[in-house]
Amino acid sequence: MKNLQIITILAALFSLVIQVNAALEISSININIYTPATDTGSSITFGSLIDSFSSPDIHFGLWNSVYWDPVPGVTTHDNGVTWGADITGSLTVDTAGDYAVNLISDDGSYLFLIVNGSPALVINNGGDHGTQGPTVVLTLNAGDNPFELQYRENGIGGSGVWLTPEPLPTEPRSRAYNHDRRCPAAGAVWG
Repeated sequence: MKNLQIITILAALFSLVIQVNAALEISSININIYTPATDTGSSITFGSLIDSFSSPDIHFGLWNSVYWDPVPGVTTHDNGVTWGADITGSLTVDTAGDYAVNLISDDGSYLFLIVNGSPALVINNGGDHGTQGPTVVLTLNAGDNPFELQYRENGIGGSGVWLTPEPLPTEPRSRAYNHDRRCPAAGAVWG
């Protein structure tokens, strides 16, 4: 009987570990860059579209004095020009449940889940500020969960945004990204 209890406890713990470590993939990422951009306190109002591209992830700038400069000459660091990014994609999971995501930015950012065709604000990291952002637990449905991430740079100081299912690293990782001209220097942004 005691062996059966131990097996039952181990099976429950194994099930819990699988559920907590279930994979969250951020996919189908499309990015539109606009200038100017205004932070309303609950969303970003975008001006004229100046560029569009896709990316394998949302890891832009924020590391070791590297700034996100997706449109050189327009979004250049400390030029006083406000600009923004409207980023869409999917948070994809195999199993419905609770998943932790991190939204870190310099300056403001807002994450909306698209529920029944309407955006629902789930992370408010808005305002003019240095690199900061919360880790939030979201309840997601199995499959694709469409999102919109709105980002704004005030044209002064650092710039960048990360959306990740894991914390921002404290040390550089071995894999470096150079998103063509989307990030300023090869090997400058880690993912």
